[in-house]
Amino acid sequence: MRISALRLRNIRRFDRDGLAIENIPPGLSMLAEPNEFGKSTLFDVLRVALFEKHSTRGANVKRLMSVSGSAPLIELDFVVNERQYRIRKQFLKSPFAELLHVDTGEKLKADGEAHDWMISQIGARKAGEGPTGLLWVAQGNSMDSPEAGDSGKTLLASLLEQEVGEVTGGERARLILKRVQDELSRLVTKTGQPKIGPHKTVLTNLETADASIEDIKSKLSLAENLLVELAQLTQTIKGLEDPEQINRIENELKNARVRLQEAEKAHERLNISYDRLEDKKAEVTRSKKDLDSFTEQTVEANNILHKLESMPESRNKYIERKKQLESDLASHRSRVQQLQTERTDSETIVKLCTRAEREATARSKSESLRQTLEKAEKTHQELLTSKGKLTRNKISDSVLDKLRNSHHKLERLKDRLSADSTTITPHLTSLGESTVKLDGEAISGKTDLSGNQLLQLGDYGEISIEASIPKEVKQEYENTKLIVEDMLSSYEVGSLSEAEQKAIDYREIDNAIKQLKFRLDEYAPEGITVLQEAYQAECAILSDGLLSEDVIAKLPEPITAEQNCELIRRSYDDARDKLSKLEIDYSETQSGLNQINSEIEQYKGQYGGIVAKIGERNTWEDEAHRLQTIYRSKIHEKEELELEIEEQQSATPTLEVARDDVQRFEEAKDINTKKLYSKKIREAEVRRDLATISDKGLEEELANLNQQKEQFEKEKSAIESHISALQLLESLLQESQKSLQEQFLKPVSNELGPLLKIVLPNAEIALGGDFYAEELRRSGRVDTIDTLSGGTREQIAVLTRLAFAQLMAKRGREMPVILDDALVWCDDQRLENVFRALRSAARDIQCIVLTCHEKGFSTLGAPVLEVQKWPQTD
Repeated sequence: MRISALRLRNIRRFDRDGLAIENIPPGLSMLAEPNEFGKSTLFDVLRVALFEKHSTRGANVKRLMSVSGSAPLIELDFVVNERQYRIRKQFLKSPFAELLHVDTGEKLKADGEAHDWMISQIGARKAGEGPTGLLWVAQGNSMDSPEAGDSGKTLLASLLEQEVGEVTGGERARLILKRVQDELSRLVTKTGQPKIGPHKTVLTNLETADASIEDIKSKLSLAENLLVELAQLTQTIKGLEDPEQINRIENELKNARVRLQEAEKAHERLNISYDRLEDKKAEVTRSKKDLDSFTEQTVEANNILHKLESMPESRNKYIERKKQLESDLASHRSRVQQLQTERTDSETIVKLCTRAEREATARSKSESLRQTLEKAEKTHQELLTSKGKLTRNKISDSVLDKLRNSHHKLERLKDRLSADSTTITPHLTSLGESTVKLDGEAISGKTDLSGNQLLQLGDYGEISIEASIPKEVKQEYENTKLIVEDMLSSYEVGSLSEAEQKAIDYREIDNAIKQLKFRLDEYAPEGITVLQEAYQAECAILSDGLLSEDVIAKLPEPITAEQNCELIRRSYDDARDKLSKLEIDYSETQSGLNQINSEIEQYKGQYGGIVAKIGERNTWEDEAHRLQTIYRSKIHEKEELELEIEEQQSATPTLEVARDDVQRFEEAKDINTKKLYSKKIREAEVRRDLATISDKGLEEELANLNQQKEQFEKEKSAIESHISALQLLESLLQESQKSLQEQFLKPVSNELGPLLKIVLPNAEIALGGDFYAEELRRSGRVDTIDTLSGGTREQIAVLTRLAFAQLMAKRGREMPVILDDALVWCDDQRLENVFRALRSAARDIQCIVLTCHEKGFSTLGAPVLEVQKWPQTD
């Protein structure tokens, strides 16, 4: 199949105008249009035309609907076996399908038969499979490998087998391999594990027999062990019941209890001595504490006396400093008051100088402002008058342009009506006046005709008239005439010439207004109101009480008055700073004096408190000697008691040892009793288990199980031999298929090799069993397709499709290769190489390239397809 033309209507953006691409060449061609043109829509339309029934209402068809909602219509011209065909399909509303012979116009098939004939030519029942899955690339899928589906794989296999024939083993070998694999899958899993069935059953039976045999052997071994254990239990029980052994343990326990009582009494006496020792230690601690406390208090009292002796000298220094500061403060306060009076007088003189200067400036400024204000007010009045004139004259240049344009349009329409007008003049009888009508209305005089009109002749019929002037032109003339009249009326003029004169007046007034605004901005740049306020402010200054001439004459120069005032201010500030420092110094001196007085009183109080506790200073030495004597006496008493306790400890037996002896012999007696009881219970259990085992006939049952196991092993061996034979046969068939597959795929590789050398020199592609490119081999390195860059994967995907198309064309199953923006990842050099490969392949196949990169594809050298409207008459 080779596509020669595509037409469509009522599809997405191509609504009622439709679209047609005619004369699509058999080799390489290109449709270069910008984004949003609808190239992908054309791709989808081709798929729907080939694969969707006319009666379907599926999503693929609904996605093609236009905004108007009209029925989508597709027409595709194509060549099969050198004959020209056309398939027409309309969807959703009044659906139909028809297959035509282009040369004769003969309708060959209709509706479902037409669709089925197309499917038989393509070899697949849905888009994305068969030849289109192998050869077409949709936008956004440029890097994907071909997806032919089962129909595409079958198609390629059938085409290849035409050449290599039964060398691949043909269908027969594939069927044998499938039967072997089916039989293996019935018996074992893919990992070789047995499945539910004969194999699983015999293995389960064998495992059950082994488990039963092991269970019986375990029971027989248990009986032997029980006999040995019974003999040991009998001997142990005899030893535990020996009277001599029982009496010996009783005597040892009695003696241990006597030793424990003696140890407990000795420890009671020792604990009493421990209590006395703790009392002595407490007395030593108290006497030591009394001695230390007395010593600390005497040391503290001596320190306080030393501080009290040194404080009067510091106190006297603060008193002398305070007196000196009081004298300095009185002197500086008097100086500050004097300078403050002088500063006030000098500031008053400065203010008078400033006032006199401001009054002189105000006189001069108010006169200047008065003159400017008079000019501004006069100009403002002239401006208001000119604006009033401009408001009454509505004919500006823009308005005049509108009037001229409308008038010129009216003249053109009038000239056209005069040149091409067709008239009709009735000459009717009275009977005709009531029956002859034009477009349903009676005519009485000469009438201009326009467009298609109907002359009704009563019972005699009608006459259709087609005038050379369309009705729209006449209506436009009437509308334009009304517009011109309304415009002249709204602007209060009677004609275009009057409007032109008013426009001249408008421009003169507008220029005068601009000049007046410019003059007004010079007089009052911030507005007349601001100018009036400034004038009133200057007048207000002059209206206040003015200084007399005598006062002004006595005033010094303003700059001299300001300099004298600044000198006095500085002197005043210096005096204030010195006074402030003296006040801070006086405050700190007073605080220091208060602090020393407070500390003296505090130390006196502390010393009095200590004396109240330990007595006067002359008794401290005797008291210290008495406390030391008591402390030494308590230490001596404690040491004597510690020696006495050591002698008691050496004569006292260990209480823990005595208790352990009693507990040990009590536990030995208890263990002996419990052990005897447990051994007798175990003896009874062993005798009972032996009796149970001897009643079951285990030897006979073991012989039967061994016979069953032998039978199961024979069955297992037979099944496993069968599985091994199947696995061997499968392996041999797969190796044979793999070896033959290389020869089977060789025609595809032969087509791909020359194209690959153009784009990727010194590279080879390994094809898989599903005809997909699996590996790229170059420079001794092997890469899987998934690890390659996007650009290289895209190039391989395009080259593989070209190779498939060449192979199919040579086998008599020609189909076009369609690439929808499929080369967007190529660099400049690779793109040029791909262009060479496309041109080389296009000698044998049809290849249509859809792209939005017109500039980038300018060197492809392919005919550019022209897009045009599909006329409604087609």
